[in-house]
Amino acid sequence: GSDDAAGGRGRDTRREISASHGEAFYSGLDAQPVDLGTLKRAAFFGVPDDRADLRARYWKLTLGLLPVDKTRWEETLKGRRADFHAFYAEFAKDLERPKAFPANMSVSEWRVQQRRKQKAAAERETERVHKQET
Repeated sequence: GSDDAAGGRGRDTRREISASHGEAFYSGLDAQPVDLGTLKRAAFFGVPDDRADLRARYWKLTLGLLPVDKTRWEETLKGRRADFHAFYAEFAKDLERPKAFPANMSVSEWRVQQRRKQKAAAERETERVHKQET
């Protein structure tokens, strides 16, 4: 009996703490500009679970990937996405498997083989040009 009452009070206290820290978290997030100090202090006890986007937004703000000025969020995110797509377009081509790729060879082995072929072709071309000059 008394354990149940104590356990019940403990759960109520946790709900009150959770509710007050959630209010503080939203207070920091809702401010314009975002109040990072309030947000960080409230997030020390955890990010509220009621919205899936909050944890990602919190980290973007604290890491400086989102400005505290909310009017710049959309523009900033568009720029970050464009940067990512440019990065991906430049570097992902190295991750793609070539069309005429031997099934029994790893990508790195195939690249080494291709570089050797290119180097040999360049050396043959250099020899051919040198012979023509002499």
